[in-house]
Amino acid sequence: MKYEHPKDIVTVTDNGITKKVRLPRADVEKGYNIVAGKLSYEINKILDPKTTTPTLVATDLDRIVVPDSQGLRKLTLVEQCRLFGFPDYFQFNVTDPLAHDLFGNTVPVATVEAVAERVILEGILGKTSTKVIVEAPKNQSYYQLALIA
Repeated sequence: MKYEHPKDIVTVTDNGITKKVRLPRADVEKGYNIVAGKLSYEINKILDPKTTTPTLVATDLDRIVVPDSQGLRKLTLVEQCRLFGFPDYFQFNVTDPLAHDLFGNTVPVATVEAVAERVILEGILGKTSTKVIVEAPKNQSYYQLALIA
């Protein structure tokens, strides 16, 4: 943390080059500003398409990238839908920032189903669950769930 004036993003032209920079506002009282942390960087995580995806939360979704033949790119809304168990035909007609918030606060149905099944079998019926892996739906190319142990 750093004790400083709040900063605004402004457009500055220097030697014919236009760029956006953060400049302090001396007209506003100083305060503590977070200058490093996961919200401070454009990229938070690089997902490996060959491994299980970690938990995705609202503050991460617009800062997560995946490798492709061109380098790194952000997850598409279709890919986010797949990660949370929605079918490819699902229509999500909201802005990207709202989609990131909604998906980041979502629990995949397959996760809820697996936990509920285990609670009912073991907690209520007293049986031991032998099911270890939940099968991926055929239309899901990004299947990310292993049954919770």
